[in-house]
Amino acid sequence: MSADQINSFEKGLRQQDVNGNVSLITNDQLSIGTKSLKMNLGLEQRLKEKAFK
Repeated sequence: MSADQINSFEKGLRQQDVNGNVSLITNDQLSIGTKSLKMNLGLEQRLKEKAFK
């Protein structure tokens, strides 16, 4: 899974709701979970390296 795919996935989750309730997950919780996923996949370091290039 590439970083672009993860970012698209995250954006999609932010726009979703369950039975009209968008408060089931906060943006902070989503950000923390996504960052953790990126780190576990080894993408977080690669993203930082790209930013410095």
